[in-house]
Amino acid sequence: HGVVGVNLGCNKTSADPIEDYVAGVRKFGPIADYLVINVSSPNTPNLRSMQQKEKLHCLLNRVIEARNQLKKKTPILLKISPDETDQALHDIVEVALHPKTRVDGLVVSNTMLATHDQAVACGAAPIHDQTPDSAPVWGGLSGAPLRDRSTTCLAKVAALTKGQLPLIGVGGISNATDAAEKLAAGASLIQLYTSMIYQGPPVAHRVARGLSEQTKGSLSNQIF
Repeated sequence: HGVVGVNLGCNKTSADPIEDYVAGVRKFGPIADYLVINVSSPNTPNLRSMQQKEKLHCLLNRVIEARNQLKKKTPILLKISPDETDQALHDIVEVALHPKTRVDGLVVSNTMLATHDQAVACGAAPIHDQTPDSAPVWGGLSGAPLRDRSTTCLAKVAALTKGQLPLIGVGGISNATDAAEKLAAGASLIQLYTSMIYQGPPVAHRVARGLSEQTKGSLSNQIF
């Protein structure tokens, strides 16, 4: 059967964000193949602060404790932002590798924050919190504008983890060349989202086939 991953986040107005993640683990842990702890969406106010060392340690400690209480020990992955400083990435990896808060992999990365000019240049349209006259709010940029930044972040995380954790490379993958760049930067697996919208589900097959052709079959056991 196909692999089913469940991406968990907290509610925008939650009084206890950590409890939201714990509830998600308890609900979906028994049926998912893996769970993603998403602390990096730019669209939820203050969510990215959960990547701070102390907060992340507290969150993952609770999440892993909840997972360990399940009969099925579903793998836990952490999805991070591409906008973090080198020190922040170091702290995230340190927590992710700590014995009490060790995750089963990292997803690198979520969408990126954009300046007004970057968003306009990409043809993005703002959303408004309340009325069309309110100040525009820009969501996270994905697709081609994200590719280089996410790949750079992936390479930094790969250098920090030194092969100790599987890394899922995400961001701006629309063809085999993009996928190969992510693998070269240290990804164990790749993930698509924006290209699925613009090219449809067949893009996954095209990327896999293109990778096989580019590598002359040397990655055949890693492509599915």
